[in-house]
Amino acid sequence: MAMPDGATMAPHDNATDAPGHTEMAMGPSRTMAMPASSGGSDMAMAPSQHLHWAHFANMVVGIWLITSAFALSYGSRSLQASDVVSGMAVIALAMLSLSRQPFWKLWAPWANSLVGVWLLFAPLVFWAPTSGVYGNDTLVGALVIVFAVLAPGMPMAAGMSMEPGPDVP
Repeated sequence: MAMPDGATMAPHDNATDAPGHTEMAMGPSRTMAMPASSGGSDMAMAPSQHLHWAHFANMVVGIWLITSAFALSYGSRSLQASDVVSGMAVIALAMLSLSRQPFWKLWAPWANSLVGVWLLFAPLVFWAPTSGVYGNDTLVGALVIVFAVLAPGMPMAAGMSMEPGPDVP
């Protein structure tokens, strides 16, 4: 929220005012009451509200990996086969990440990120003949890792959660 020039925030000192509000001074004599921030805990998502879009994005990246193996001139059959198998694995593991069963939901994103790490190193192992193939595998590997673990948040066992910290350090 943008604050006007000279505006400051101060806690309420008046006992008749509503608790949980702060006072925003708008100059020498103007003030305005605003709801106080509760340290970000009101912004925490319920356990059922996970970010599923990242797993669908990984499925799209897996489809791209499979089609790019035939669209780009690889020049290396082993790297091409590696990309097709890795693309299928990314799609399958992204589908398992959407499962409602905790066992699949917990380990599938981590397994998908390991496929992403493999994609980062596969052009080095199989000696990618062109920079386009090297760049494609490197970019896709990084995206798989981001969409599997970093974007949706670190998958944890049931009962564990990471609470957001305060808004102000």
